[in-house]
Amino acid sequence: MISDQEKRVIQLFKMMGNVTRYKIIRHLFHGEANVTSLTELAGRSMPTVSRHLRFLHELDLLTFRTEDNNIFYKIKKKCLGKIIEDSLKCIERD
Repeated sequence: MISDQEKRVIQLFKMMGNVTRYKIIRHLFHGEANVTSLTELAGRSMPTVSRHLRFLHELDLLTFRTEDNNIFYKIKKKCLGKIIEDSLKCIERD
């Protein structure tokens, strides 16, 4: 049997396995961004990016704020940066 915590780890790795979500996460480490700029960055449609953002938010990895008609997202779990850095170091060593 697999624990709820282990299920969340699996979800985290699934999240990292998607190019669009990976680009979004990497970009947000430089600061918050709105959906429009993330759409341009990802080269995807706004509904597609919004779906990915909702997924990341449901995993409790992002937080957001609204200003006028814009929604700005930012990283909630700073440990994601360490996971990415450690993964890149792991790949470099092989």
